[in-house]
Amino acid sequence: MKFDKNISTTDVRNALKPSLGEFPEVKTYGNPLTLKVTTTYMIDDMSEDAAAKVQAKVEEGLTKVDGSKYEILSSSRVGPTIAKDITRKSVYAVVIAMLGIFAYIWGRFRKWEYAMGATIAVIHDTMIIMTVYSILKDALPFSLDIDQNFIAAILTIVGFSVNDTVVIFDRIREAFRDSALDADPKSVVNKALNFTFSRTVVTSGTVLMVVLILLFFGGETIRGLSFALLIGVITGSYSTIYIAVPFIVDARKRKEAEPGTPAVAQK
Repeated sequence: MKFDKNISTTDVRNALKPSLGEFPEVKTYGNPLTLKVTTTYMIDDMSEDAAAKVQAKVEEGLTKVDGSKYEILSSSRVGPTIAKDITRKSVYAVVIAMLGIFAYIWGRFRKWEYAMGATIAVIHDTMIIMTVYSILKDALPFSLDIDQNFIAAILTIVGFSVNDTVVIFDRIREAFRDSALDADPKSVVNKALNFTFSRTVVTSGTVLMVVLILLFFGGETIRGLSFALLIGVITGSYSTIYIAVPFIVDARKRKEAEPGTPAVAQK
């Protein structure tokens, strides 16, 4: 809805509370004159006139907002059945992506520790984005709804993180092949990371600049998506170095410590 003058979101929330029986979520949308109101009032009512009743209650509450004139630009409804269906399909999509990543890395490097390290790093990236969304949901001036755009951002970050992981893993594998049998795994991995560090910084920095441009100038509708991508690029850049690679080193140490394991098998 668009008002004819600046209205405090707190005033709108307080005015709608008596009509809706709860405090709705009220945020600015694009500019200070446009507000987005989200409420769960009558969410379980599946009748055809439910949306009209909710809008009538909202308009009833808005009459108490300092006598300001307003115009409802658009409205939409997401029922519980649709929400559950979206949630279920989103979970399926992310789980299938994780399994696909595990299978791809395992097939490419022929070692389970590489696949497990990459998968753990991707899970970390996903959980960090969801955590930041939950913490900052009501603290930012734009919407952080968990919707199709959010799932698209998650899958995009999964692909970005895996790409960075594969490049670093390739260099680590080459470093182990070129090293002596008794070489310290930490030194070998550290050398490989030094070779790929500049590439990681340049690639992540370039993507980060593009995402920042989208965040500030891309418009209100994709601001939540851009924010998720921003967090994902940052976490995806460090998760390979600080999570996936250390997992490989630890796994190799455990394997070398097993009695009867030949050194050549570790190449």
